[in-house]
Amino acid sequence: LLALRHATAEAAARHLAGQDGGGWRSFNLVVADRAGAFFLRGTGERAITAERLLPGIHMVTAHDPDDFASPRVARHLPRFRADRLPSPPDWSTWPALLADSAGPRDAALHVPEAGGFGTVTSSLVGLGERTAFLTAMPPAAFAPVDTGATPAT
Repeated sequence: LLALRHATAEAAARHLAGQDGGGWRSFNLVVADRAGAFFLRGTGERAITAERLLPGIHMVTAHDPDDFASPRVARHLPRFRADRLPSPPDWSTWPALLADSAGPRDAALHVPEAGGFGTVTSSLVGLGERTAFLTAMPPAAFAPVDTGATPAT
C-alpha cells in the first residue's frame, strides 16, 4: 500500500528503498508503470532494496528476477520469451502458458496452497497504449479487472 501512495513507479521505488524491512515478512515486489519497472526486495531484516528492470519480459519468484536457479523461471521464462509478444487486450497464448501445471511442482506456475504457501492466482498486466489487467484463480479462466485507469492519450 505504501507503493500505491506515489504517482510513479520510480517515486514508489525511491521511497521504499532503504526503508527498514524489519516490519514485514520477506517479500519480492514489482512496481511498474509506463515509464519503467522496479524490483524491490524486503528480507524482513535489512533495508528494502530496489533495482530498475530493463524493458522486456521478466519473471519474479522467490529468487532474483530472471534467476534460472528457480525451476519456474528455468522452465517458463524461455517459453514466454519465445512466444509472440501480446498486444493487450489480445493476450495471445499467454493465458494458456500461465495455466500450464505440467511438470514438477517446483516448476509449476499454479501451485495449490500447502503449508500456508502456494501460487493460487495468476495475473497479466499490460502497460502500454492501454492498461490491461487480467487475473485468474486456476482452473477458472482469466477475467478483466477494472482498474479505473483510462487509456493514454
